[in-house]
Amino acid sequence: MKRARLERLGEPLVVVDEADPELEQEWTSGIRSGGVAVRMLTSRVISYSKEVFAGRQGRMTFPFPFTPGAGGIGIVEKVADDVEGIAPGERVLLSSYLPSADGDTWVLLGWTGTSAALQGRWPHGTFAERVVWPARCVTPLRGLDDRPALAISVLGTLLVPYGGLLAAGTAAGHVVAVNGANGCFGAAGVVMALAMGASRVLAVGRDAQALEHLRAACGAAVVPVALGGDEARDIAALQDAAGGGPHQVLDFVGQTRDPSATRACIRSLRRGGTAALMGGVQADVPVPYNEAMLRDLVVRGCFMHPPSAPANLVRLAASGRVPLDVFQTAAFELTRVNEAVEHAARDKGLRATVVTMG
Repeated sequence: MKRARLERLGEPLVVVDEADPELEQEWTSGIRSGGVAVRMLTSRVISYSKEVFAGRQGRMTFPFPFTPGAGGIGIVEKVADDVEGIAPGERVLLSSYLPSADGDTWVLLGWTGTSAALQGRWPHGTFAERVVWPARCVTPLRGLDDRPALAISVLGTLLVPYGGLLAAGTAAGHVVAVNGANGCFGAAGVVMALAMGASRVLAVGRDAQALEHLRAACGAAVVPVALGGDEARDIAALQDAAGGGPHQVLDFVGQTRDPSATRACIRSLRRGGTAALMGGVQADVPVPYNEAMLRDLVVRGCFMHPPSAPANLVRLAASGRVPLDVFQTAAFELTRVNEAVEHAARDKGLRATVVTMG
């Protein structure tokens, strides 16, 4: 089978066509406990993969060489004897977040993690024609049979802001501000807030033109708010656009040492509002103590999503409430994986890059 390997940081991925003895043995005999054998159709390419693979952002903790790839779409070929609710022949979503039983450690399959045990048991990602994936991270795509694999590949990206919106308590009728809406995860957060019934979504960022593109793609319920860097004015603009302040802020600001945009969004919340921090701000965010206390503000971190989120997201998409067609997806065959990584580095907003296997 073909798969892409990262031999070491700073080098291009190498596409090899060779049998994995352990994997081949599982395919011909029995799948490991809790596992599902999947023939891959697509694998999403995270926009900042190039920086991570080069060792310039975050850190990869899997032993080298390994096959990266943080989830995708595939077809089940086999399931372990102890796996229920997943059948051979089903199309499935492979998600990457696998926490330990006590929740203290975790792994993002094919990416990074804090659990050596989970990494050792599930050592490879989805830049491959075939994978064995933990059943806990495999979700049948029932109700989406008529949608091409390419069209639903963005579910893996939508899953991340969905987790943040759930943590923040987003409900129908709420006003949500998504900070960092120019980026891929931020734009996906705008789409998910609308799908969850938000009456208004503030698309917040620095690039006014990109924010306007979001509004044009997603409709009049999206209100662009371009921040200028003056905190008092930015807070006033956010509160005015929200009609008194947002109920929730979903913060997806990327790698920056400037916390001013995040702070302005937090301080713009209406009384009792919640901010969920999911981005990459590399600095402390000072929030006035008395202001937070007297206005009952909640500021919380959120890493990924609860276990129930993938299945609920699939149901939302199957109901038609998630407008998957707003995304512009570029596809690259597995043999062109390095081109895909380069292309993904330019992804912003509603653009997505995927690797295809069949």
